[in-house]
Order: sequence, then structure tokens, then C-alpha cells
Amino acid sequence: MKDLYDDKLNELFKTAREIKPDLDKAQMHFETRVMARIKELKNAKPWYLFIWRSVPLFAIIAIISTIISFTFAPATSADPLAPLMHQDDQVNANYLFGEQQ
Repeated sequence: MKDLYDDKLNELFKTAREIKPDLDKAQMHFETRVMARIKELKNAKPWYLFIWRSVPLFAIIAIISTIISFTFAPATSADPLAPLMHQDDQVNANYLFGEQQ
């Protein structure tokens, strides 16, 4: 039984070896295709070029966000120790009312 399958497989390989592939279609206009591919690769722009082109946009966004953050900043006291005093008042209030941190 196994010899029957081996014989069929050998016949199939023998037939495949006798058939010569048709390379004329593959060789037709080969140089034209290669030169077109080279030209396409030569004209391709690198990905990092787009990053450099977007730098002005991100600079404008950074400037606008800085202006907005300073424009809408909450009013602060003229006393430079005000944040420390406020923290001290908060700690004292927590101590008096029994809240632990």
C-alpha cells in the first residue's frame, strides 16, 4: 500500500521536473520595473521630516497654553510667606478639630 503512494509521488516529481517554467513573462520589462522601484525609493521622504515640519505648530500650542495659564491663574497674595502661613493654619485647624493626617 505504501509503495503505491511512493510510486505516485515519484511520478508526480518526475512530471514536475520535466516541465520547464516560462520565464519570458517574468523577464519582460524587468529593467523598467527595477528603475521605477529605485526612483520611487529615491523620492520617498523620511518619517522624521514630518516631525520637523510640525515643530512650529507645537511651539504655537505651547505659547498659547502658557499665555492662557498665566491669564487665568488665581490671584495670589503679595506676601511670599502666605502659602506657609496657610499651611500652618490648616495644620492648627486639623489639630483643634481632631482630624489626623
